[in-house]
Amino acid sequence: MSDIFSESEVKKIFSAINTRYPSNRRDLVMLKTMYYCGLRVSEVCKLTKDAVEDNQLLIFHSKCDKSRNVNAPEWLISEIRAVSDGHKGPLCFVSSTGKAIATCHLQHKLARLADRLGIARRKMHPHTFRHTYATRLVEAGMILPRVAKRLGHTEIKTTMVYVHLADTISDAERELWSS
Repeated sequence: MSDIFSESEVKKIFSAINTRYPSNRRDLVMLKTMYYCGLRVSEVCKLTKDAVEDNQLLIFHSKCDKSRNVNAPEWLISEIRAVSDGHKGPLCFVSSTGKAIATCHLQHKLARLADRLGIARRKMHPHTFRHTYATRLVEAGMILPRVAKRLGHTEIKTTMVYVHLADTISDAERELWSS
């Protein structure tokens, strides 16, 4: 079971990124999109401008070639549009040369931030944002089938790997959900 971020760690990570530089602003919005929408790093890197709607993101051809709609707060939609309106092409997030951002770019950025902030490198991974998102939804009372749908999972068992609430989920619930 991997770690999740505490709320203070998320704030610390986001506030440590100097948004004076356009590339850092882009990276911050990408990380926020992973955290607040539970997206995979690959989904954020492939997010297209036409997939950004007023209150949701349309995720096309994700893992296992599945598609889904993901709710997103209006302020995040505004931030995504602000970053993506500054360049041509279909993708929301591009490099300074106009090319797609590679997933390893955010992995390297987080590794550098981990060292600077004193957060364990094994914890500071793009996928940790997704695990944290799933855990927060369950902590807020969302039922696992709905969390699974938000994450794009077809199996509840897969979603249970993301949920880090050993104290609040009983063995009976786990058994019921996995059947």
